[in-house]
Amino acid sequence: MKMKKSTWLLLVLAIAAIFLVAGCAPTGPAPDEDENGEEPIPTPPPANYCPDITKIKTVVTSLGCAEAVVGANGGNFIVAAVDGSICEEGVFSILITFDENIILLDENPAHWTVTVDRWVHYKDADGKLQKYEPQDIPARVLLVEQAGANSIRIYAGVIDDGTNATPNTNVELATPFCGLICDEACYEAFVGLIADAEPIEDYYVDSVSWEYTGTAYPYVDELGNICPDACLIKGEACCAACEECEEPSVPPCPPGGCI
Repeated sequence: MKMKKSTWLLLVLAIAAIFLVAGCAPTGPAPDEDENGEEPIPTPPPANYCPDITKIKTVVTSLGCAEAVVGANGGNFIVAAVDGSICEEGVFSILITFDENIILLDENPAHWTVTVDRWVHYKDADGKLQKYEPQDIPARVLLVEQAGANSIRIYAGVIDDGTNATPNTNVELATPFCGLICDEACYEAFVGLIADAEPIEDYYVDSVSWEYTGTAYPYVDELGNICPDACLIKGEACCAACEECEEPSVPPCPPGGCI
């Protein structure tokens, strides 16, 4: 029985299509699966995936200042609220930003150290320039928390009773002073605690240093990998009235910060 030409043509086209499909089919396992049909374990990132500790950015922001008030327990403390403190203001923020995402591990305030360098210039009763320049005033770390995908925030407070400076620059304050000197209002409030002192125009804001002093790893990268240099983190910045400011001038900080 003879086939029609059209039937032969259809048969040839069908056979060709079968060979074409067979040639495009994959001959091995799927690209994302191994020979057992399981997804492969992801390769961990290289060590340099961790943040570069030379690129840490520190921004210090004052949240207020005030005179200390003696509490019912007869002691002077840094902040109010949780533990019977008597400074209702005086807390400041330290925003620490890395160049890569991190996961904060150590939130223990005892494992972070914060100190304040203070430069207060004023005129005495005779019109002579005086300088009150205590260094490394210990601040009390209150809270350490993850602030963003690549940042940590430390809340701390500092109280200055005038005894932190070297003997030749000590001043007698009427009451202890809570918080940082970051703007003209806090500067004038501090000078007002010194007998017969007058403020001047070229005052300087405080400089704040922080350092991780714990024995654990403070953070890991965003995939949980330990970063070898994590325990070496520290920084310093002048106190400012805002979190985005121009680079400070010297010495040692710009008068009035960046109000």
